[in-house]
Amino acid sequence: MGAVLKLALAAGACALLTGVLECITPRGGGQRVVGMCGGLLLLMVLLRPFSGLFPNGEFDIDVWSDSGAGEEIIKSGQEMVKQIIEERTGAYILNKSEQVGLPIQVNVVCTDEVLTPTPWAVTIRSKTPEHARNALSRMIHDELGIPPERQRFELSGEAG
Repeated sequence: MGAVLKLALAAGACALLTGVLECITPRGGGQRVVGMCGGLLLLMVLLRPFSGLFPNGEFDIDVWSDSGAGEEIIKSGQEMVKQIIEERTGAYILNKSEQVGLPIQVNVVCTDEVLTPTPWAVTIRSKTPEHARNALSRMIHDELGIPPERQRFELSGEAG
């Protein structure tokens, strides 16, 4: 039998035993004690597969913190969030420019000097006229908080 099936059978047997004992126990405090003990037994059955995580039967926090695994997971998660924010911010700018008929290519860079990455700078490649770039620059500043000093516009032969 598979490990999951064994776990399911053990949990079912535990729940069935608890139910039967609760039925034959008189109402009141005794029934509550049986229910609590059955719940604890069910918890022990469900947590048993995780006992392999602690080879000596003890939880040693130093082993987990010294390995650096937690820091790597956090750093990886922050990098993913940063990438998502950059992509979505770029898509937002691209969508806004397409609404007014400006074909562009956009690249957003986020800062990671704060806990949550925020859009820091943007590079836009296009062959749009100056007045259209100024309008786009104002929109980026007003809606995304990226000041004109951190916006770079480059002329390209073909945008889109």
